[in-house]
Formats: sequence, C-alpha cells, structure tokens
Amino acid sequence: MMDTDFEIRDGVLVRYRGEDPAPRIPAGVRAIGAFAFCLCRSLTAITIPEGVTAIGERAFYECTALTSVDIPAGVAVIGEGAFAGCQSLLSVRLPEGITEIRDSAFRFCRELTSVTIPDGVVRIGSCAFQYCTALTSVTIPRGVTGIGAHAFQFCRSLTSAAIPEGVTRIGDQAFFCCSGLTSVTIPRGVERIGDSTFRSCFGLTSVTIPEGVADIGDSAFRSCGRLTSVTIPEGAASIADHAFHSCISLTSVTIPDSVTSIGEGAFAECPDLTSVSVGDPALLDRDDLGLRALATFAGRPTAPDTPRCQAHLRYLRERANDPRLIDLAADDPGLLALLCAEELLDSRYLPHFFARAQRRGDTRAVAILLEYQRRHPGAAARLPDELRL
Repeated sequence: MMDTDFEIRDGVLVRYRGEDPAPRIPAGVRAIGAFAFCLCRSLTAITIPEGVTAIGERAFYECTALTSVDIPAGVAVIGEGAFAGCQSLLSVRLPEGITEIRDSAFRFCRELTSVTIPDGVVRIGSCAFQYCTALTSVTIPRGVTGIGAHAFQFCRSLTSAAIPEGVTRIGDQAFFCCSGLTSVTIPRGVERIGDSTFRSCFGLTSVTIPEGVADIGDSAFRSCGRLTSVTIPEGAASIADHAFHSCISLTSVTIPDSVTSIGEGAFAECPDLTSVSVGDPALLDRDDLGLRALATFAGRPTAPDTPRCQAHLRYLRERANDPRLIDLAADDPGLLALLCAEELLDSRYLPHFFARAQRRGDTRAVAILLEYQRRHPGAAARLPDELRL
C-alpha cells in the first residue's frame, strides 16, 4: 500500500483509491471526508489513527465486507450515514466525546449485535440503527434527550431498551417492529409517544406510560399482540387513531377523565378486552371518530358489568337508530356483535349489514348476522331468499 492510494487535502482524507482490504490511514489525517471509502466492498478492516476528529457523511457507506472498526478517542463527529450498509460489521466502539449519532449512521448494519453509546451523547438521530436486525442490546446513557424517528426500527433481535430519564422526545416509529422487545419503561419527561413508535412490537408484554405524556400517537402500540394491560396516566389528553389496534391479548385498559379525544379504531380488533374504565362517555358523542372508538372497546359479545361500561350501553341504547351508529356497525364486527347481543339491532337493517359484510368478505360479520337470524327467525322475512336459513 502506498500513500498515493490516499487522496488527502489539507488534512482531510478525500478518497481512498487502493485495493488493500485492511489499510492504515496515514498519520496526520485530521478528518475522513464524505464518501472517502464509499462502496469499497473489499474493505474488511480499517485502522483510523489518533488525531482524527471527524468521520464524514457516508464515509464508509456500503463497505459490505467491513467487520469491525475501532474509532479512536478524539473523534467528535460521525456523519450522516457514515457506516450505513456495512452489512458485515459485527462490533463498533464509540469513543467518549461524541455528542450526537447522526441520521442513518449505522443503518442496515445487519450483523451488528451490540452497541454502547457513550456518555456525552445527547441525541440519537433518525434511522441511526434502523434495520440492525441482529442488534440484541443497546445502552442509552443519561444525557440523551431525543431519540429520532425510525432510530431502532426493525431491530427485531432487540430484547431490551432502557430509555433513561432526561429523554423528552421519542420519534415516530422509533421502535417499530422490534418484535423481540418484551418490556419498555418510558421515562418521566416524555410528552408525546409518536406515531407507530412501538407498533408491531409483538413480544411486548408490559409498558409503563408515565404522567406527563399528553398524547399517544396514531398506531403507537398497534399490533403489540402480547400486551395484556395498559394504564393511561392522568393528564393525558388524546389517544389517536388505531393507537392500540389489534392488541389481541389486551384484557384491560384504564383511561382517565383527562382524556378528551379517542381516535378512530383506537382499540379495534382487541378481542380479549373485557375490562374498560373510561371517563365521561359524552366525549364520544362529538364526532364519528369518538363513536367508533366507543364501538371498539365496548364491542364485546357481552359488555363488562361495570358502572362505566353500563353507562356506555345506555349511551348506545339511546342512539340505537342513529344513522351514524348504523353506518359504523356495518363496518365494525365488534360493534355489530354488541348490538346483536344487547338486542339493539333493528332487523330493518339486516339486508344492509349483510350486503356490506359480503362486499368486503367479512366472514366474522356474516357469522354474527347468521347467529342473530337463528335467534330471530322473523327477521329473515326482510332478507332475500339466498340469505335466509
């Protein structure tokens, strides 16, 4: 290897042009420039000398054979996408002195198994470790205040993530599809749980939402199939659309009086949800979204015998012929089941319900309607011959 393999300008390594799979960067280099080793797919190891203070944007982008890198003390900046696509990278040591892990820094490092983020880092950028599918653990130090959108998305082997006190922002989809994650504690200080932040964390069995969280974003915990219970803290104001959609093991939920908005489908497709404590049902009469939200967690074959659930039933009885309710029930098997079980279904609407269910291929809704017809033979007179039992 010759120094002519390196293009260096004013202490910045601009480009590596050699073929050595394990080159040593010459002494005197102060920074590795943007794209310096980009697409060097035969590179297996790199020696970065003392004195380097910055690694530029996409400096080692898609060095797909690179297995390890030792970043020396003194490096304060690792640029956006610096090691993105290094699919063979097994380990990386981040030095003290780094204050930020920039966007996409280690994205698509599929073999990376662990990373320790040093004290002094205050922000983990968007997509920083996205698609690091072998990553099993990450230590986030105190001092970090923000975790960017998509930061750990699709880290399917990640089993734990300790989010320290001091974090105030967790971005949209930050832990989306971390299917190995079993528990998470959200620290005090976080004001909003972003859209799809923990969506499809299939292994998540428990979550602690602290006081101070005001908003739970769209699909924030959607499809967390092992989550069994959740308590929304006092002070929370809104639960967005689909926030807990398809949490199929969810059995209980407590919603404080401070909540003034519950979005469409917030608890839809939660078939085991039997215990619901919720604030004033009147808030659900404000628009179609609220009415559908009521459907999603009151939509049980038999409603829980609690004062508040009975209040919801009274609410439904008073609106049994409300066109909005009829329209929602036509598309929501949970609400349809409740109306049938509570004898609130007007048989005049049977053809409408059957037609909608068949049009979308909803076998569950069809089964509910057939069972209703068995219990009410007279209702069949309103149906076409092909739909009669």
